[in-house]
Amino acid sequence: MRIWIVLISMFLASCAAKNPGAEFHDSATGRPIDQYLDLLINLPAPNKQISIAVYSFSDLTGQRKPNDNYADLSYAVSQAGNDMLIGILLKAAQGQWFKVAERDELKAVVQEQTLKAGHGHKRNRLISADYLLTGGIIGYDSNFVTGGFGARYFGIGASTKYRSDLITIALRLVDTSTGEVILATEAHDTVMSYGFSGGGVRHIAGKFVELDAGITRNEVLTIITRRAISKSLLQLMEEAVDRKIWKLDPDSEAMLRVAISQM
Repeated sequence: MRIWIVLISMFLASCAAKNPGAEFHDSATGRPIDQYLDLLINLPAPNKQISIAVYSFSDLTGQRKPNDNYADLSYAVSQAGNDMLIGILLKAAQGQWFKVAERDELKAVVQEQTLKAGHGHKRNRLISADYLLTGGIIGYDSNFVTGGFGARYFGIGASTKYRSDLITIALRLVDTSTGEVILATEAHDTVMSYGFSGGGVRHIAGKFVELDAGITRNEVLTIITRRAISKSLLQLMEEAVDRKIWKLDPDSEAMLRVAISQM
């Protein structure tokens, strides 16, 4: 009996060590890996900071969480896409790339200005935006890829399963002076889940003894959503620079292309 426990424990430990799911988090910092956001943060700043507004960026899929056992009424993806996009914009080039105008809570901003004016404070003009960035989470396909393998020998065996879901993000850049849609991009990213299990059944002293153990690793969907938004924004920024909509000096443009090549 003890031998089974040791063998199964060793198997699960080796699976966890080789499991690609172990790459979900940075071993040094412990935080989830988000390579696209890291690229955005380390980008060079443009010649002129770009003023931009985000009115709407939401879940357009209506997809519920996949569940084989019961009806799960929770949404599959985050409903806070607007907040994610704004946070990502403010991190680009450590806050030097975009100047983001508040639009989601504009009524509250105007109300506060009115209250301050009533106390004798000067009422400043609200900033306008040269561009509008909109879009949404347009796709969430569960069980995009599934699979696994396993083996048993004389009642002792082990198995592994994996599943991949696909999330799709769309972004549109609009010129606020004309209302023209200048650019549109789409980006995809995968949400991986891995499961390993092992067990055995033996007949000992006239009784059947069964032992099972397992481990599961899942990528955090909120982190993957943010990663897909960052990826789509990087693609949009590259295209905007290519078309000279946003300008960088030659050295900064070269740095941007090196960063994009790492995607």
